[in-house]
Amino acid sequence: MDMAYRYGADRIWIVNVGDLKPMEFPIEFFLNLAWAPDKWPKEKIGEYTRLWAEREFGPAHAREIADIISKYTKYNGRRKPELLEPTTYSQVDYQEAEKVAADFRVIVTKAEEIYRDLPENQRDAFFSACSLSGEGVLHCD
Repeated sequence: MDMAYRYGADRIWIVNVGDLKPMEFPIEFFLNLAWAPDKWPKEKIGEYTRLWAEREFGPAHAREIADIISKYTKYNGRRKPELLEPTTYSQVDYQEAEKVAADFRVIVTKAEEIYRDLPENQRDAFFSACSLSGEGVLHCD
């Protein structure tokens, strides 16, 4: 959207929000960007994410939560979930599958630590924002 704005596409932006729940954070960013594009250029996405995490969960874990959300988004961007299949990452060459799994394990472990450290009244919101399934799958909004 930053590029669209820079090229003059600034009269109307439309976003498909067919499944709102898993997209709360990116949609909020989209809306803030739409209202103040110069305030949130691509170089400030990390700052926006940290400020969002601080607003939602306080300053104690804001940087870590922002890092989890950023990495989760980056890692999911490797392949769209609907395009994953057993042969997407090699099980035998270059340790591809092991690296992908290890990357997710690191942020899952950190998310679980933060969850345990948060005040009780913030845990449900954190679980919703960075939900952890019984299979160790991380899902961040």
